[in-house]
Amino acid sequence: FLMWLIYTGVFYVISLAFHGEGSFKRVFEFVGYGFIPTIVSSVIGLIAMIYVLPTMEFSFEDPHKIQQSMQAMMNNPVMQASSIIGILLTLWSANIWIFGIMHARNLSIRNAVITVGIPIGIYLIYIIYKLL
Repeated sequence: FLMWLIYTGVFYVISLAFHGEGSFKRVFEFVGYGFIPTIVSSVIGLIAMIYVLPTMEFSFEDPHKIQQSMQAMMNNPVMQASSIIGILLTLWSANIWIFGIMHARNLSIRNAVITVGIPIGIYLIYIIYKLL
């Protein structure tokens, strides 16, 4: 719920630069629809972890070994595939948010793409950086 509120606030504030018309409540509603792919992504990530965790050895005694174990888990092809699917589903969410913001704030498609693209672009750069 907190992320829903944060995304709504960020999209609403950015859309102010384009003189968007429409209520925060309406933006909140449309942003909620965009989280449907995120739910799918979470389920896929959970399934990937359930598949990968039994094959991993974890040592909770040494922080360095914990870090090595986490790195090994994230290098697993199943987890990497899950991350790539997560990125694709984030793009799907962004598509929903673009059209939602366009209608909720009465923006042009260009301004809606900018409104959603700035925060989502920053987020995707961060996620891709973590994968590499």
